[in-house]
Amino acid sequence: MKGFIYLIEIAIVAIIMTVILSVFFSIRIKQDWERAEIVSIGENILKSIKNNKNSFLNILNENFTDIELSRPQNIMYGLKVLGSPKSNIFIGCTLNCDYLDNLINPSYSYGTVFVNGRWINFTVDAFDMDYGIPPYDVVVLVNYTKYYNSTINSYIDDYLKNGGVIIGINATQSSTDINFNNTFNLTGGSGPFSGTINFTFYNSSEDEIAKYFFGIGVEAYSNWTIWEQNWIVDYWGTNKINITNSLNPTDIRTSLKEGDVFNIQDPDSNLYYFKVKKMWYPQRVEFQILNKTFVFRDFSERNAKGKNIVGYRNYAALTTNNSAIWISDFPTSSEYISLLKAAILSRVDEWTAKYAITPREKTTLSSFMSLCCDMPENAEIYLTLWYQV
Repeated sequence: MKGFIYLIEIAIVAIIMTVILSVFFSIRIKQDWERAEIVSIGENILKSIKNNKNSFLNILNENFTDIELSRPQNIMYGLKVLGSPKSNIFIGCTLNCDYLDNLINPSYSYGTVFVNGRWINFTVDAFDMDYGIPPYDVVVLVNYTKYYNSTINSYIDDYLKNGGVIIGINATQSSTDINFNNTFNLTGGSGPFSGTINFTFYNSSEDEIAKYFFGIGVEAYSNWTIWEQNWIVDYWGTNKINITNSLNPTDIRTSLKEGDVFNIQDPDSNLYYFKVKKMWYPQRVEFQILNKTFVFRDFSERNAKGKNIVGYRNYAALTTNNSAIWISDFPTSSEYISLLKAAILSRVDEWTAKYAITPREKTTLSSFMSLCCDMPENAEIYLTLWYQV
């Protein structure tokens, strides 16, 4: 009898083990199958984006229609882009906002920046710094002087720590303004007057401001100011322009059309070359900057240095401290405006298009996308997927 009961116990244990193992392996098989399916879905979505430039541009415009049409209804997604700015950038401003808006957004402009075949727009919004900093893509502070205020300084620090971008455009402050100097990592600097200044390096792996500067070029309307010298722009028909030096009417370039290359003298009396990149008759034309050894008239104060991006030896006109950028105050000229735009773009080309917030198990895939041809723009898209139910 005892032997019979023992056999029954063994049988029961065997049945229990069989049930447990079958449940375990069914769960494992289901999990493996679900992951394989979701990876396949993600790869197909990324492939369709990669094969269609407009799909990628739609993502940069924060239009996800193509993804919505490709995904099954029970699959949710998040999206992150590294290496290419979104097409609509919101800029917070707390002082001299009309000046900033007119500087980067002329009223007759089609958009703020045209590069690699697409428009990137800047929207300037005024806010009161006394109440903190809203989550703008960038905050540009023009001639702002309240860095010394401990409350405001804490707002700036918190905004930077949370991934924000601060660009300060002003004269360097007094050496006693410790908060200002700490924000932009500035110390005293001086050097002999050189007449012109340059980018200190052109390595985009260290900083991308120069890359964006040469990529976006400089814009002109009825007038073009370059090196603080005015040129008159005459639109000839729908596809040609003449440009004339306003101080020397015999200094003229005629019948320029898209793709044409021309030269003018830089402040050091060297010939400098530009290309007519794009024309929008009868209001706007874009000139591509061709010489990497571009010179700026010295707009620095020659009394500050940091991580110099534009400057001369031991003083700077533009410095970077990670996502805090300081630019010395400048006169109105197209190269300085492009430098400001390049500084903005260089710090907003890693962004989350759609957040992936879920307690469920997620799978992330990535793929590289490319745009051309004004500058190299190789972006990486991170697509995160999960089952809704």
